[in-house]
Amino acid sequence: MARDRVTIQLRQGDMFAQPTDLVIIPCSTDPTIMPGTAERLKALDIAPPSGAMSLGDVRFSLFRGGTSIAAYVGYAASVRGYRSDAGEITRIAAQIVAFAKDKPEIRDVALPLLGSGAGGLSKEQSASALIAGLSSADAGETVFNIYVLEKSDYDALTASMGAAAENARAAEREVMAALPRADGIVAKRRGPAAAAPAPRTTPAGPVAATEPASSREPIRVFISYTRTSDEHQTWVQDLATLLRRNGIDARLDVWHLRLGMDLPQWMCNELDLADRVLIICNKAYAERADGRYGGVGWEIRLVQGDLLQSQQANPDRYIPIVRGAFDQTALPGFLRGVYSMVWTDQDHDRLCDELLRVIYRVYKQPPPIGEPPRFVVM
Repeated sequence: MARDRVTIQLRQGDMFAQPTDLVIIPCSTDPTIMPGTAERLKALDIAPPSGAMSLGDVRFSLFRGGTSIAAYVGYAASVRGYRSDAGEITRIAAQIVAFAKDKPEIRDVALPLLGSGAGGLSKEQSASALIAGLSSADAGETVFNIYVLEKSDYDALTASMGAAAENARAAEREVMAALPRADGIVAKRRGPAAAAPAPRTTPAGPVAATEPASSREPIRVFISYTRTSDEHQTWVQDLATLLRRNGIDARLDVWHLRLGMDLPQWMCNELDLADRVLIICNKAYAERADGRYGGVGWEIRLVQGDLLQSQQANPDRYIPIVRGAFDQTALPGFLRGVYSMVWTDQDHDRLCDELLRVIYRVYKQPPPIGEPPRFVVM
């Protein structure tokens, strides 16, 4: 889905409490980490940075810490000698955009209010500097989540940013009203771009400098399968391509798994971040799943427990698909009681439409109930 502005979300809470594709960890130029953050990193088995850095630099690497945290980590040198600088925070944010934009496996980025602790910047200064840097270039479909730990700070920050944006809009209206009209049309103002829109509330939290209201963050769908043949691999990739053409962020190992990544870590992250999970089933998949062999075995360990927990709150998160004629042996044991799609070539177009409806939760509605026959006594 095309985007003409970067998506930045302000979130209240702990940025380590949910998985992401890239997590940014603040540090000093020494490099050292604040005691509270250092204790948290140790508990999560996340290694501290090594080697001196310059203020405003970011050091990126594959993530090697605890499971269900991230695929990549970036250490941001946001403080030098208990001082920070808004310009350097903006430079850090621009480096994060540059790193993420060429990596399709990175869609979600988590970062704190850099420079607002030991660096002495206010929460508003940090947020404004980050937004300026994150908005400096096209980031494609990447979503940047700025975390504010304390609710009181979060409430104050969103109120402050909302008021500032409203003032900017009021000033913009005054300028436009003062411009001369030509043929009944207000001439467009030339000069600096208008200020970013005010935060707007979404289920993920207030959003600043976000995409137009007509667009949405793509639904993220992870596809679990096993490579039984070149033909099957091509079929799965074609299905993922179809989903992406229809506005869905389909996640597939051939596109999003990189050499050197921790495979179990990657699978954990993708499953945790997915809004839906397609399970492409055949006999080979079922055998590996039931025997807990290979990558499929890792995924099934996670899927089986989550499937049982999600039956009430999110029953259609997992969508099993059986290719060809239905065969119970093509389904892993724990999925044999789950309603599955049976995908045949002759029904391909109809099934594509049905799958898109399931993913978007746009279901066919039954016709209205009419009046009973006259012979029915009420």
